[in-house]
Amino acid sequence: MKRSKLHQHIRDTASIARNARVLVAVSGGADSVALLHLLSDLTPETGWKLGVAHLNHQLRGPASQDDERLVRARAESLNIPCYVECVDVAARAKKSKQSVEMAARDARYTFLAGIAKQYAYDVIAVAHTKEDQAETLLLRLLRGAGTAGLGAMDPWVERLGVPLVRPLLDLSKADLIAYLQGRGVAWHEDTTNTDAAYLRNRVRHELMPLLRERFNPNITDTLARTAELVREDQAVLRQIADDDLRNCSDEKGDLDVSRLQALPVARRRRVILLWLIGHEVQAVDLDYDVIRRVEQLCATVRGTMETPVGGDRRVVRAYDRLTLDHGGRARKGGRAERYKLNVPGQTTVSSLGVRVVAAWGTGRSQPGDEQCGHLPAEAWISASAVGRAGLYLRSRVEGDRFAPLGLKGEKKIQDIFVDQKVPREQRDRVPLLECRGKLVWVPGYRVARGWGVGKASERSLHIRMERLETKQ
Repeated sequence: MKRSKLHQHIRDTASIARNARVLVAVSGGADSVALLHLLSDLTPETGWKLGVAHLNHQLRGPASQDDERLVRARAESLNIPCYVECVDVAARAKKSKQSVEMAARDARYTFLAGIAKQYAYDVIAVAHTKEDQAETLLLRLLRGAGTAGLGAMDPWVERLGVPLVRPLLDLSKADLIAYLQGRGVAWHEDTTNTDAAYLRNRVRHELMPLLRERFNPNITDTLARTAELVREDQAVLRQIADDDLRNCSDEKGDLDVSRLQALPVARRRRVILLWLIGHEVQAVDLDYDVIRRVEQLCATVRGTMETPVGGDRRVVRAYDRLTLDHGGRARKGGRAERYKLNVPGQTTVSSLGVRVVAAWGTGRSQPGDEQCGHLPAEAWISASAVGRAGLYLRSRVEGDRFAPLGLKGEKKIQDIFVDQKVPREQRDRVPLLECRGKLVWVPGYRVARGWGVGKASERSLHIRMERLETKQ
């Protein structure tokens, strides 16, 4: 494929809006360096505003530092801002009892989503290629994935509340290397890509060559095309599953067991899968055994039962409802995922299952009969207190404190939830509004002291928060 066709392909298939702010994930390898330069080439005609993000996994000693220097140099040569973070992935994997691959993946996406939110990027671009797609299909087949998994990677997906696009998914590594060589652009080869300790590397260097030599010389194209066909079928089935999920969900996002049990088994399993993904359970945790265990909870007719579904997440069957929680524990470490609100405007935060509408105005109205943590809920916040600061939505973390308007001192969020009789399994799902690092509104309860609107003529920010009809 000629260079002009590479650019044309990205223009035609990437579906990145004009003038979008695009955060490009660059490791220093050929694929990601090519992606950066291809997108940069297109900026004069697309108006894209690019940023570069690089996570130093600290797995390869001096080589990791070399990768970081190369990425910084590439970004500087293109006059593009560069964001770098170092994470001891090996230590994180040991602490979390994950594989190094999984710990690196989680750290990478958390870093990318955090940078995108902090610096208001509209989309993250990653450099997965046709070969990566073929390998992913085989890996999922070997692990026993269902038809949804065999669709492999989507060209567009959401990660931690941020859209992620894969512009190179139909392009081969050979095309990208030829492009870089033609431009005289350097890249680094990651030596861990040949380490047979990693399953993907064994698929790449042992299984794929065997299939190519003994069975199908075009196996990469065949597998990538198969994944595309499966995704097209899945799109139709997904519409059916979305309707089923809506019919089986209550206003809190829990599942009605009797309605779920009335579905044919294939549709029932799809609803469970979509429901878990909508609650931010990682797809890698959702194998056949997990779905079957949740199904078995539905068949339980007495008492309260539960089953783990990844990390500290668990599905609980109580009466005729399935709920999902974090074991009732606030997140530790003083950090939580934060989602910047569009002010004014509308913001959908699928991971928290809410939609927020913010509008400038004057004065305030008395909210209706609200209950702590229940949605819909409304608040009026002083515009002068907000100023030009950003507003963020997040869930609670351990040690959170709040200064309620009309009361003296501060209270722990945990104590507020207990006093207001918020059920334990729902407390991690109550969205909290934050500004300048302080909690300014607990929906259905109160605005924080110093953030209220005192006069009818005072400029204010009206915020309305409601649950999404379905969690997708």
